[in-house]
Amino acid sequence: MYYGTSLRKVYRLDNANSATPVRTELTAVSGTVTFPVSGYVSSIAVDPDNADHVIVAFSNYGVYSLFYSTDAGTTWQKIGGNLEATSTGSGTGPSVRWVKIHPVSDGIVYLVGTSTGLYATTQLNGLNTVWVQQGASNIGNVVVDMIDSRSTDGLVLVATHGNGIYSANINSINDVVTVDEVAENIYMQCYPNPSADKVTVSFNVIKKSIMSVQIYNLQGKIVVTDKINATPGRNEYLIDQLKQGVYLVQLSDGVKSVTRKIVITN
Repeated sequence: MYYGTSLRKVYRLDNANSATPVRTELTAVSGTVTFPVSGYVSSIAVDPDNADHVIVAFSNYGVYSLFYSTDAGTTWQKIGGNLEATSTGSGTGPSVRWVKIHPVSDGIVYLVGTSTGLYATTQLNGLNTVWVQQGASNIGNVVVDMIDSRSTDGLVLVATHGNGIYSANINSINDVVTVDEVAENIYMQCYPNPSADKVTVSFNVIKKSIMSVQIYNLQGKIVVTDKINATPGRNEYLIDQLKQGVYLVQLSDGVKSVTRKIVITN
């Protein structure tokens, strides 16, 4: 059994079903990767098929959020990937509230609930892990507080803050939105939104691309035009020059485009 505290501590309890369980603090033996010096352990996910595989999530802003161990917490690796603005966790990445390891017939689906929606991946790759948003058109960018699932029929339940509860049956890695699908459609989110001053545009690409950014006011006038030399993985573009109002942000690679509305309240 694993448990975490509000003071960044993580423990493993061996022989938890006996009269003499043994507690081991995992934070102190995490190898070359250490947990945040301060942080709140918001969720711990254990692989139901292999208890040595465990993910720990920290929900605080400004700290690295996701850590993965394959040896029962002896060593850890960072797996926040494109959910993090930097490898240290600083910056404008979302807060991670919940994490779930969901085995399926042809692999494993890893799910995380964040302050900007639900994300998933089918492959953990350390700092280069790519998390892809799920349910963008219905769950959206709301806070996801909790995720639960069962292996018998693949049922997954997602609880949000203010946008209800959602369910889906995930029985294969093909049942989630993947990086390849994102490559065929531009995946973009803008946060915080509304904002008093600065808005971060976050998007993923799988190869180097020159992306064009155009921002329109509600009268249809282009107020900002720019180019982004995008690299594989997560990219960010900062909007900090707009006056109060409602705008449309359009991102395009020359073939495909996507538009999001943002609100500036200053």
